[in-house]
Amino acid sequence: MRVLMAPDWTQKNPYLNLLAEGLSAQGVTVVFPRGYRRGLPLWRTVRSQGPVELLHLHWQEAYAYSRWWMGELWYGLRLWLDLRLVKASGCRLVWTMHNELPHDARFPRVQRFIQRLVAQSADGVIVHTPTALPVLAAFAPEAARKAAVIPHGGYQDYYGPAAPQTEARRRLGLPQEGCLFLFFGLLYPYKGIDVLLEAWRRVAHSAENLYLAIVGEPESPEYGRRIEALSRELPHVVARFEYVPDEEVRYYFSAADCAVFPFRRILTSGSLTLAKSYSVPVVVPDCPATRAEVAEPDGFFFERGDAESLGAALRRAALARQTRRRPASPGLSSWEDIARATLNVYRAALGDGPRRAEADAALSLYEGSNKRTH
Repeated sequence: MRVLMAPDWTQKNPYLNLLAEGLSAQGVTVVFPRGYRRGLPLWRTVRSQGPVELLHLHWQEAYAYSRWWMGELWYGLRLWLDLRLVKASGCRLVWTMHNELPHDARFPRVQRFIQRLVAQSADGVIVHTPTALPVLAAFAPEAARKAAVIPHGGYQDYYGPAAPQTEARRRLGLPQEGCLFLFFGLLYPYKGIDVLLEAWRRVAHSAENLYLAIVGEPESPEYGRRIEALSRELPHVVARFEYVPDEEVRYYFSAADCAVFPFRRILTSGSLTLAKSYSVPVVVPDCPATRAEVAEPDGFFFERGDAESLGAALRRAALARQTRRRPASPGLSSWEDIARATLNVYRAALGDGPRRAEADAALSLYEGSNKRTH
């Protein structure tokens, strides 16, 4: 089986690399788009990269984004046409709904319309938690009925094992003593960092041994300057607004006593999964998505957008640090199991019979010609 996985965001998130490696072990050939193609990029890529049986689309906003709502609507309709042409060429479509809406959605209604078009075009849909099913059903009930729940895998195999906390803090130049909270990931307004800083204002002045590290790249220079100005006013805040190399990631989570994610909205979070990969307790908003991902005593919950509630959760987490130990295992699904479940979705989307036989024959011819020319 030959699968085109798009977009190629392998440099932004190891999820795609890990999924592709797992599928490769199951005998699936995974390819990514090469170069930038204007017009109808997915259809043109399918045509140019040999027989592709299935397109696995992940973050659809890569093909439908604009600073103006009319432009975004136009790109969304173009994406729909692109997908229709892909399917007309004999290729099947699977879509993974990673987020309730794109992180930087300027026009939520337009993006929801685009999601509906994609979901209705798909032969299979994947979500990461059962709590995502009613979200999907709200705008695409037919897609929700055929959706498969496949959990998000861990990242420790990619970034490396945890390090001793004292070594990690020394390597990163972080305080050796005290309780360290960590916000890690790309800095977007929807992630509620302003609420976190307001909560920190309430907490830090009453406790000397609490520290907060905010680590990640801002979505824009303007937003970075705004968060930096807010953080400078507060005690015990380490702000590092920069790209973190892969080899450094494990040290930040090894150094932390607790990770904090004050998101205004959340469906699936790679940052939360990263914290779970290193068995780090988390402070998260109280909503169905987070309740499905973590449970007490590893999760400390607060009311979304409420700085006072978040401050109380930070205090509870700091107190619990004195008595609790990290769990020995993060309890995440293996990428082998995830790849096997994903392959089952692919097979269901492809079906059996003549079409499958024709696709296999085309793939054999393509691989045979490659062997003769290399």
